[in-house]
Amino acid sequence: MRKGTRTRLVAAVAGALALGGIAAPSATAAPEHGPASAMTLSLDWLDEPGFPGGNLPRTVTLECEPAGGGHPAPEQACRSLLEVEGHFEKLPARNQPCPDVWEPVAATATGTWRGQEVGYREVFGNVCEAVAGTDQVFNF
Repeated sequence: MRKGTRTRLVAAVAGALALGGIAAPSATAAPEHGPASAMTLSLDWLDEPGFPGGNLPRTVTLECEPAGGGHPAPEQACRSLLEVEGHFEKLPARNQPCPDVWEPVAATATGTWRGQEVGYREVFGNVCEAVAGTDQVFNF
């Protein structure tokens, strides 16, 4: 490229920038969007269980798309929720043995799933049943 051509090109680009015709890279880039879904999941006793050593209530955050939050297995939990389009009540139950004890727990989820408000609450006979009955989403 000849010197005169390069000078005209630089001048044209500078002029376009000054007139707002070309967007210059911003020193402060726009913040990236957060996850498509963000929820708080909780397990809590329905009634006092009446035995020592209980470790409830438990609460974690779950973010999906991308998977994250405080959930110990966010990728698996998000995959399960993606399969039912975020409808907790449609999560399949896993066939796993659980103790035959009545220590009722409430599993709850609040937040948003792909921009839609989430409000889920279901009672299970014990923690194991809550985990198995929600395809491991409440396994925390």
